[in-house]
Amino acid sequence: MQTIAIILLCVSIVCAQAPVADLGYVKYSGGHNATTGINYYRGIRYAESPSGNLRWREPVPIEQNASYTDQTIDATQEGPGCYQGTPFWSGPPNPAPLGVSVQSEDCLLLDVLVPAQPISSHLPVMVQIHGGGYTEGSASTVAPGDALVNASNGGLIYVQIQYRLGMWGFLGGNEIAENGVRNAGLYDQRAALDWVQRHISAFGGDPAKVTIVGNNISPNFC
Repeated sequence: MQTIAIILLCVSIVCAQAPVADLGYVKYSGGHNATTGINYYRGIRYAESPSGNLRWREPVPIEQNASYTDQTIDATQEGPGCYQGTPFWSGPPNPAPLGVSVQSEDCLLLDVLVPAQPISSHLPVMVQIHGGGYTEGSASTVAPGDALVNASNGGLIYVQIQYRLGMWGFLGGNEIAENGVRNAGLYDQRAALDWVQRHISAFGGDPAKVTIVGNNISPNFC
């Protein structure tokens, strides 16, 4: 009986096929949560890593990455947050940034939350731009969109983006202006929104029905 139970458990896991989104230049294999009724796609790059020669410059669309050759990429794990203006070990009165302990320059990422049983192939989309005074936060530090997607009963896609912060995203000065761009973090936000326009239809979203929402990094946000 124990052997039969193990076999049945393994079969149930295998049969829960991972959702795959085909973006044309790449495929992403997401994860499914039966409790929330949501398919999750985590850590999707919307732009090249803003490091090296691309540091303090406009973000480069990820489609220009020649290494993307129609492969399927695992998108079940959260990506790193952008480098924070406040170190994660700083503690009170500035705790933070709410547990963004894994940080990287390669952080121009977003998450897409899709209802597993959508009511349409052209769903409205909500895009969250996290707060934090341009120095803190990430896609995972604000109130996630799980509850909204679940409550929509198949009627909403939720996108969580992140962007360069602090000196990486908002360094001023003439040298930056001459050799890069000021307010690079704002260019990142625009690049993420452009990515949504180009690719959200692959997840069942309607690029003509996108709403932008912002909030702070308080866990009590509703």
